[in-house]
Order: sequence, then C-alpha cells, then structure tokens
Amino acid sequence: MADPVDQAAVANPPGGPHDSVMEARVAVLEQIAKDTREALLGIRSDMASMRSDMASMRTDLRAEIASMGTDLRAEMASMSTDLRAEMASMRTDLRSDMAALRSEMRADSADLRAEMRSLRAEQRTDYRWLIGLMLGMGASLLAVMAKGFHWIGS
Repeated sequence: MADPVDQAAVANPPGGPHDSVMEARVAVLEQIAKDTREALLGIRSDMASMRSDMASMRTDLRAEIASMGTDLRAEMASMSTDLRAEMASMRTDLRSDMAALRSEMRADSADLRAEMRSLRAEQRTDYRWLIGLMLGMGASLLAVMAKGFHWIGS
C-alpha cells in the first residue's frame, strides 16, 4: 500500500477540521479499514477451510483408530489362540515325557530289584561255602591238635 500523504503533515495538521490534510488522513484511514476488512475476510475464509479440514481429519482419525482397534483385537485373538495351542502342545509333550520317565523308572526299579535278588542269592551261596570251609578247617585243626596231643591214637 502506497502512502500518498506526507507523514509530517499528517502528524501536525496546519489547518482546521475540514482541511485538505484532514481529508487525506481520513482517506488513509478508510483505505486501512478497507484493507483490514479484506484481510479479515481472507482470514475468515482460511479459518473456515481449516475447520472443514480439521473436521475431515477428525473423521479420518476416528476411522483409523477404529480400524487399528479392530486389527489389534483380531491380532490379539490370533495370538491368544496360538498361545493356547502352544500351551496345549506343551502340556501333551510334558505328559508324554512324564509317562516315559515313570515307565523308565519302573523298569530301572525292576532291574534293580532283580539284581538285588541275584546278589542275595549269591551271598547265601557264598555264606554257605564259607561256613562249610570254616567247619572243615575247624575239624581239620581239631584232628591235627588231637594227633599232636596224642588224644587219638595213630
């Protein structure tokens, strides 16, 4: 906007209320009011456009949030199903492993019992041999002693 009026004349008017300088000052103020009105109309138009854009963005954002919520729920349901299936599989594996361990322990226990029976039988046999040898040695020693002390005749 060009300033047609001298700033010094506007600041200090030389004449009365209907002076030409006063007319110039009023013309400048009217031009400023007109420019301000045009600027305000442009601002109002921009604000209206921004409001409609914001409303559109809100609608889009709500739709996107709803879509993300649906996707998240579906993903969580899928993960929950997968987790349940995995846990069921782990339970089955654990049960089968425990059953195998039990049967293995029973077999080992049965083997241990059979080995203990075998050892006891061997002990009985060894004990009988030992008693027999000790009795034989004792009898032999008595015979030698009896002969040495001339308790028995030759």
